[in-house]
Amino acid sequence: MSLVEEIEGQVTIQISGMTCSNCAARIEKSLGKIESVHEAKVNLAIERASVRYNKRKININQIINKIEKLGFGANIYKDLQKNQSDYRKLQVRSLRNRFLVSALLTLPLLWTMLSHFSFTSTIWVPELFLNPWFQLTLATPVQFIVGMPFYFNAFHAVKNRSANMDVLVVLGTSSAYFYSHYLTVNSLSSSIANHHIPLYFETSSMIITVVLLGKLIELKARSKTLKVVHRLQDMGKKEKTIIRDNISITLPAKNIQVGDIMMIHPGENILIDGEILEGNSAIDESMITGESIPIEKGLGDKIISGSININGLLKIVAIKTGEQSTIARMHEFIEEAQVSKPPIQRAADRIAGIFVPIIVCLSLFTFFIWYFVINPGELALSLEHAIAVMVIACPCAIGLATPTSIMVASGKAAENGILFKEGSHIEALDQGTIIFLDKTGTITEGKPSVTKVVSMNVSELHLLRMAAAVEIYSEHPMAKAVVKAAKNRKLILPDSHSIITFPGYGISGIVEGSKVIIGTKQLLENEGISIYINHREVQQLQEQGKSVLFVSIQQKFAGMICVSDTLKQNSITAINLLKQLRLKVVMVTGDQDYTSKLIAKEVGIKHIYSNALPKDKGDLVRQCQKNGENVIFVGDGMNDAPALAAANVGIAMGTGTDLTSAAADVNLMKSDLMDISKAAKLSTKTMRNIKQNLSFALIYNCIAIPFAILGMLEPWMAGTAMALSSVSVVSNSLRLQKLKLSN
Repeated sequence: MSLVEEIEGQVTIQISGMTCSNCAARIEKSLGKIESVHEAKVNLAIERASVRYNKRKININQIINKIEKLGFGANIYKDLQKNQSDYRKLQVRSLRNRFLVSALLTLPLLWTMLSHFSFTSTIWVPELFLNPWFQLTLATPVQFIVGMPFYFNAFHAVKNRSANMDVLVVLGTSSAYFYSHYLTVNSLSSSIANHHIPLYFETSSMIITVVLLGKLIELKARSKTLKVVHRLQDMGKKEKTIIRDNISITLPAKNIQVGDIMMIHPGENILIDGEILEGNSAIDESMITGESIPIEKGLGDKIISGSININGLLKIVAIKTGEQSTIARMHEFIEEAQVSKPPIQRAADRIAGIFVPIIVCLSLFTFFIWYFVINPGELALSLEHAIAVMVIACPCAIGLATPTSIMVASGKAAENGILFKEGSHIEALDQGTIIFLDKTGTITEGKPSVTKVVSMNVSELHLLRMAAAVEIYSEHPMAKAVVKAAKNRKLILPDSHSIITFPGYGISGIVEGSKVIIGTKQLLENEGISIYINHREVQQLQEQGKSVLFVSIQQKFAGMICVSDTLKQNSITAINLLKQLRLKVVMVTGDQDYTSKLIAKEVGIKHIYSNALPKDKGDLVRQCQKNGENVIFVGDGMNDAPALAAANVGIAMGTGTDLTSAAADVNLMKSDLMDISKAAKLSTKTMRNIKQNLSFALIYNCIAIPFAILGMLEPWMAGTAMALSSVSVVSNSLRLQKLKLSN
């Protein structure tokens, strides 16, 4: 572990009390000012912050205290994670109760509005409802009990030299309430009959009620977007009976350890990654990979957590549990994607940051223009129009435009077996201009087989036996093919040692006292070994699509092993779909020219880079980036890791190694090239959805504010429009859940 890793910590914090993007921006700004905090990202939609900090200089409690001083609630997310769905339900219940109380008290005040308009003046209104003191009695608890959180949040916002939606709500409702309060008290010495006094208690109460209703609808809609995360959390809570040290124990899934044995009955969820010891069954992996057709599995096959056993009794052994299991990694990826911010959201946050001060200035302008110019001396009318301007403006819609779409999209992607590490990668994928596809395991099945063994001065079996003894230490698909061929011939592999891997070239080791080298022709030549063989024969094998591995034993050329791979079923269709997305498709491989060209021609790829080493792949990506390209790289092998890390978006196939997965920005749970086109389609649709949300939010404000300035909207109507604008943005984001990604 490096020194940087030792001193850098990361924590996810659940935050309560945020009402708009300005709240999130304020928290980010305050945490960013702390010298020991390296990065703070706050997501309004899921009310969560991700903070990277120096563990030696600051602790988590100090970070939480800083957030609480800003007027927000803060808890470590892991402490709440187990009861996250309960926390959401509590939020909904609390908000619903506040709304119901507010609505109950506001209804009589709303009834009095019927007397304000000539076309409703014939409708009966109880005399009591018109009494100013009765209206004051109803409006006061709405304003100062139900509405107290607005005051609390507005106070802390102003205290920290900021402004948010709460400031607008407090200014608007307080103006209406206190002006009406003044008229009510003044009526004691007035000769005007009480019920003729033009009061605005219904305006202040109605605004608070409507805003609460909008927040309630918005919270319920946002909860729907987290259904994938909740499903994954519920899986982790389930209990399972396991056999450990020949003793039967029942315990939660998170406490199962590697090596534990368990029986999986038909219809049961599989809670850990494991290997089948006994039995056969059809396994439904649709929740993890998006593949709707169950897969038949038996002895020795791997099964992944989150899948369902359909029809057979299975005995399995745990190989990945807890945070290392597939379902835990999915959960982690989804949450990281939802907390992160794509560049387009940062632009929206900057707009929202200056929005509230501008609206306050416009509200003051409206008051003065009406009071001194349009209707001189009409205080009540001028105040009413100023309140409407203040209340109709909605920074919430701008702040929610991006995170809600990212939240829904990351969940939709997970349902289809596509895991984005960050929300920014959804945007980056949409901006891709060129896509590099590794050959083995990406375009081809990655399960090659040995088709021919050509030996020189040794027997074919001896050559295969010696080569397999070294290749057994390699994860490369061709190495596995050599080992499998030796085992199929029932060869007993001798021990080997001093293994050295040459990425992109091959491998060497000592077997029975002899140095064995297997790999490319260039590797053997670099080691000073002369290759005596008919080069035309080699060329013919390569033209047939076979990859040729050269073998030397004790510094003497011993022969060749020919390996061939087959195309994946969907490769040609998937590559055509990528072309339709206006991506330049390039195949890059460490294989020889002839083999590469044959595969490329078969799948319709015109641009090829062969004989590419891991460093070459990375250099190629960087060169394209210098030329202005946004590069997408798709691979599955350890030798693809440098290119995956260097690309604008790195995509790791489902068969990839842990290193490949760590280097990639997007992980596919299946090794299906079609999922790349699905991911690209989702990113395009998501960015379009975000732009629709932002356009709606900005156009809404640009149209609504002038109407309010011109006095064409009542304050309660303005409040309703403001609440509905946020609900509309969330509802539009939810449309992504219905998106069909299959082509």
